Amino acid sequence: MGRSKEYVRTEVLDKAMNQFWRSGYAHTTIRDLEKAMGINQFSIYNSFTSKADLYREVLERYSSTMHRTNLRNLSSKDANISDIRDFFEQFASCLLNKEMPNSCMMVNSILMFEQFPDSIRQVVNTFFDSIESYLRIALENSKEKGMVRPDLDVETEARYLLSISQSLSVIHFNKKKSEIETYIDHALTKLK
Repeated sequence: MGRSKEYVRTEVLDKAMNQFWRSGYAHTTIRDLEKAMGINQFSIYNSFTSKADLYREVLERYSSTMHRTNLRNLSSKDANISDIRDFFEQFASCLLNKEMPNSCMMVNSILMFEQFPDSIRQVVNTFFDSIESYLRIALENSKEKGMVRPDLDVETEARYLLSISQSLSVIHFNKKKSEIETYIDHALTKLK
């Protein structure tokens, strides 16, 4: 009995994700995708209509995967400052893992944001909006429990922490683990 199309589609999307993540959108050709995905050009266009549409689906899959894994604790309605620290430490660990593709795929997409159609921009914006929302809720919970300064501006600090996570994706290329840990410590210490 053969695999269902949904299973094959998911498998192919994962292969495309890996290719885009390692090479970037602009540097990934349809020929690269054929090789990585194990399907021909006709099948790519038949299933996804365009490279941009395929990339949008890849970003949606990436977002879904990140929400199930790296963002699971931070997205909890009971999240607090400890979950924010765990998020940053896990994120830094992924960035420094030489076996993983470079940077965060969504941050990579921001660098080409103006070149993308609205459908891709929307996926990227939704991803970062959700992280900012999780950070805001975790900070609100922490404020209620006295884990952060009582005068903390939750909105501003949630945006600040989001920007720190995005900047880590860029600066990790030329920083040591200890330096990245210092950035994280400083960002979180100022909340207390």
